[in-house]
Amino acid sequence: MQTNPNLKKKFGPLQGGSFRGLDYEFFEQTYQYGVTDEEFCGGTGKTSRWLTKDAIVSALRHFGHKELRYGPDDANHPNGPSTCLFSRRS
Repeated sequence: MQTNPNLKKKFGPLQGGSFRGLDYEFFEQTYQYGVTDEEFCGGTGKTSRWLTKDAIVSALRHFGHKELRYGPDDANHPNGPSTCLFSRRS
């Protein structure tokens, strides 16, 4: 995120967090004026946390998802990196 000039202004530095025994890494996104824009389709808060792909996979495994299937990634999506994955709890 920090290497893309369009995203760098919206996302803070890589941070660490913890939830129910899982340590994870994330970038905090600041919506700035988005929440007052009629076309805004994000969350209700002024910020959101974007977990790294490794953190998402670790969280799924940590909370019992054993089967993971990966689809396409788009590291250069204009709104931020995106990925597609399917998981199933066994």
